Amino acid sequence: MKIKMISKCNKEAKFIFEGHASYANALRRVCMSEVPTIAIDIVEILKNDSAMYDEILAHRLGLIPLRTDIKMYSSKGKGPKEVTLTLKAVGPGYVYSEDLKSRDPFVVPYFGKMPITYLDQGKELEFSCKAILGDAKEHAKFSPCHVTYKSYPKVEMLSQPKNALEFMNVCPKKVFSVENDTIVPKNIEACDMCSLCSERYPELVKVGRKQDKYIFELESFGQLEPMEILEKAREILIEKTKEMASKVK
Repeated sequence: MKIKMISKCNKEAKFIFEGHASYANALRRVCMSEVPTIAIDIVEILKNDSAMYDEILAHRLGLIPLRTDIKMYSSKGKGPKEVTLTLKAVGPGYVYSEDLKSRDPFVVPYFGKMPITYLDQGKELEFSCKAILGDAKEHAKFSPCHVTYKSYPKVEMLSQPKNALEFMNVCPKKVFSVENDTIVPKNIEACDMCSLCSERYPELVKVGRKQDKYIFELESFGQLEPMEILEKAREILIEKTKEMASKVK
């Protein structure tokens, strides 16, 4: 399989994947459900004067994305397996995720302004919680990202149109451009295969999809950078392949 990066930032990555459809789906599933992250699992509530029940409060805390140091926190017995976070607040005002105090400076909420609850004048909230390492096969709160993929478009020009501007304006994604007085499908990766061009001009253009080539879009929830997720997913897939090969022998 081959991967070619199209774009990436701190939360999103877009890349081209070349390989069998089964490999593409395996990569997607491993990224979302088997890459480990840190999430709040146990909450000890010392005082809760808010209008929110303890159980709902604990559930909300578990869904706060925590930055995860994938090298320090490992599922193979290396490094710590949990980290303690505490919170103490007095109203009036909202209590945000940034109010959580972590024993580990590297394990902190990715989004500081996620509201936890609201406290009226003089009301208090105090609790201690433990965040542990896990994966989404155990619980969805450990999932590090959302991944989608689609087939790579295949756009072929069969003939040149008489009215170039009219032909190009049919495409809502601006896939076509002019090069040396000839219309060519330039921005292929933007094509969503809506087939508006081929339906209106079937004698001029043909739209299809390439076999074993896909465009992936990965959006991180904040625990890990997109490239960290891909690298860890790669390691997991290699380990799974080696394990299966050893059992076949």
